[in-house]
Amino acid sequence: ARINARLQQYRAKAELARSTRPQAWVPREKLPRPLTSSASAIRKLMRKAELMGISTDIFPVDTSDTSSSVDGRRKHKQPALTADFVNYYLERNMRMIQIQENMAEQRNIKDKLENEQEKLHVEYNKLCESLEELQNMNGKLRNEGQGIWALLGRIIGQCSECDQAGSSDMEADIAMETLPDGTKRSRRQIKEPVKFVPQDVPPEPKKIPIRNTGVFQFSPVLHFSTKHKFERYGILL
Repeated sequence: ARINARLQQYRAKAELARSTRPQAWVPREKLPRPLTSSASAIRKLMRKAELMGISTDIFPVDTSDTSSSVDGRRKHKQPALTADFVNYYLERNMRMIQIQENMAEQRNIKDKLENEQEKLHVEYNKLCESLEELQNMNGKLRNEGQGIWALLGRIIGQCSECDQAGSSDMEADIAMETLPDGTKRSRRQIKEPVKFVPQDVPPEPKKIPIRNTGVFQFSPVLHFSTKHKFERYGILL
């Protein structure tokens, strides 16, 4: 009874440990695995080659630890520190140091380029906005220019009609001129410009002097300021 009780106790403990144990990781898909990583597969292939009569002497076999495997003890082996191994190890360390320095430098360059890229993106967005504004302004100016161009075209058409109407007057102004050698040529006579005289302003009164007297005779039309001066000095008109 005591042995059965202890057996049940250990069974419950084992089931509890099995249920609480985390599950082992299993890949979701089948992954390729090198054949040489399986010792049992290599042994089976070697055995198959022996049965088929194929020589297996070309494959290297490590027999250095046969004695240690027999008695179950591992012997210490001295590392083979040859000159080639030491040179390779030193060159490897130097290459690793250079690679690390190069990676650090490339990271710095990458950070700088990312900052410049962000600045360029901001400038690019600003330029795109200004480009849209300039395109809108260009469209407005183009429409205004086309309107002015059409207006000038209409004005030029009217001026050409005026030139056609005044061609007869220009023909009348052309006169023939005889040169000293007897040849004749046409010469256009240029008219004098017409002097502009305003019609609204009345002409100024003219003063007519009388000889042997100190009195001037004025025209019947006098300016108001002139009449006021005569009345000031006691001269009645």
